[in-house]
Amino acid sequence: MPISVSGNSTSDTKKGKKIFRKDLGYDYPDGLNLRPNSDLHKKLRQKLLNRAQASHNVMSKYKDRWRDIDKVLRVYIPPEKRQGSKSNETKKKRNSDGYADLVIPESYATMETILTYYMSSFLQDPIIEYEGTSPEDVVGAKLLTHLISHQVKKSRMGLNLHTQFRDDTAYGFGVVAPMWRRYYGKKPRVEQYGIHRPDGVIEITREERVIDKDVLLYEGNELQNINPYLYLPDVSVPIHEPEKGEYQGWVEETTIGDLQRREADKRGMYFNIKYLKEIDGRSQYTIAGKKQNTRDSYNSANTVARNADIIWMYVDLIPKDWELGPEESPHKYLFGLGGDEVIVALERVDYMHGRTPVCVCASNFDGYSATPVSKLSVVHDIQKLINFMYTSHVHNIRKALNDMFLIDPSIVNYYDLIDPEPGKVIRTRRAAWGNQMLDHAFKQLNVTDITQQHVQEAGFLGNLMRRVSATGETLQGGIGGGGRTTRISAREAGGAIGASLSRFQKNAQIIDMQSMQPLAEILASHTQEFMEESTYVKVMGDWPEKYGEDIRDQDQRLHINPLDLLVDYDIQPTNGQIPGSEDPKVWTELFQIASQNPVISQSMDWLKMFKHIGRNLGAKNVDDFIVEVQPDEQVRRAQLQGNLINQQQAQG
Repeated sequence: MPISVSGNSTSDTKKGKKIFRKDLGYDYPDGLNLRPNSDLHKKLRQKLLNRAQASHNVMSKYKDRWRDIDKVLRVYIPPEKRQGSKSNETKKKRNSDGYADLVIPESYATMETILTYYMSSFLQDPIIEYEGTSPEDVVGAKLLTHLISHQVKKSRMGLNLHTQFRDDTAYGFGVVAPMWRRYYGKKPRVEQYGIHRPDGVIEITREERVIDKDVLLYEGNELQNINPYLYLPDVSVPIHEPEKGEYQGWVEETTIGDLQRREADKRGMYFNIKYLKEIDGRSQYTIAGKKQNTRDSYNSANTVARNADIIWMYVDLIPKDWELGPEESPHKYLFGLGGDEVIVALERVDYMHGRTPVCVCASNFDGYSATPVSKLSVVHDIQKLINFMYTSHVHNIRKALNDMFLIDPSIVNYYDLIDPEPGKVIRTRRAAWGNQMLDHAFKQLNVTDITQQHVQEAGFLGNLMRRVSATGETLQGGIGGGGRTTRISAREAGGAIGASLSRFQKNAQIIDMQSMQPLAEILASHTQEFMEESTYVKVMGDWPEKYGEDIRDQDQRLHINPLDLLVDYDIQPTNGQIPGSEDPKVWTELFQIASQNPVISQSMDWLKMFKHIGRNLGAKNVDDFIVEVQPDEQVRRAQLQGNLINQQQAQG
């Protein structure tokens, strides 16, 4: 069936599209004619929309399921409970003292347990560790490790990784796009003025503060999260292998004002924003993707800023086929299409790593699907059944608390009987005056609670849900009784926890191979390719003296030059464990056994073993307690240079 592409239909109603016929004086890249009414622009726009529509047709099939999961992960108000509704039925429900349908946060507890493990496993310092492939690369790889660790902290990548892991747990996959950022601004410095004295010494007479403009303040890697609702991947390849696809795209939500600022930066790649300003800048994929999505409020009528959506798409293409150049070999291009109508960015990208800078994790993948089932989706039907069990029980209690009667309206006044005010007077009909008919006027119905076992059954379903997701009550911070009458032994509890953690460890190792290792490669490659200025980073932890003795300053800081990083490196994979997951008692016993065996003790590195036990017990600053012992010659040299003083000098 052919794909029908219409673009954003609201754009056609804007009078501003007439501006497409005007030349606003843009200089386009590579001398191309990218005015919105040019033939080349129309062809490129259509090719991009064809790919976006093909992806949207597949991804949209799963969004209803995602929205159902969103409802149980946050406080959800049914439509009839909202304040803006006008229907009589809604008013009646809103004015009653009833209860909304209950949402039992089992899915939320499951997600939090999984995310806690992932954050503890991956967000250790350093998050990424490099090692040199040859002896001459060792120092450079260590410097690269410290610099990437500095960038991770500076750009707060931990928040982006948390969002990626959350998306993976809730929707089946999480996506981040690493990019190189430079920030320019004002920077103060001291300007000194002086005179030359006859003896050749410069005498400083005054100092002034000078503000330099357009100075590079920071450069480094940053991560951008891609909303799964707005992700447009090549669905012909598995979700975890984006580099094998012909294209990878997503929709960025921004404003016209932000795009105007980007275009004003001459170092950027933006153009045609003046054309986009005159039309409705929203995309059909943003509007359709967020329709009925309770986690987002998308109503342009209530916003002050002008909304604008950009479809970003990396495409591997042959320039000659796309009329972008004479080459007949594939090259990678980055396109930005604003409002489904105007191309606002076009750049030929030729990264050192040769990859599409998109990293996807899908820990519940099957190896083939374009959209795998998430962990919460597997247990979502159990969650809905638990909600029904509790809600039906509460509704039945409400019914029992409100008396139900059979009445004869020919004997009593119906309106007096239903009056909710206390101290009521119920009038009888004239025909019933003076006789004994009142005993037949009304009768209370017997109420049978058929939901007595619902709460107990919901508890059983909750245990089943936690067993399927490997998030037992002990991992969630509680001690599950489960109807047991005997105490749980330490070995039994440790075995149950270890089994659950091993399943989490498997998922963490999958995420490491799918996303963290490609991310580490892209971060290192971007740093080697784009870093322009030297910088200093603080050295912490296990920095070997033999590597950093000649390049480390006295205050534990390293001076890193971009040329120092041009080395070959390997990425150390993670084992998916978290500190404390190993049994510290076993390590303590091994430490004692090895210390008592002279053969074993001579082959052991006792300091490393001690530090490993300390970290497994939860200590994060073990290195602070290690006394650094230096050779005598090095100590004497440091004393002559004034870098060390003895204890008597310190006290005197």
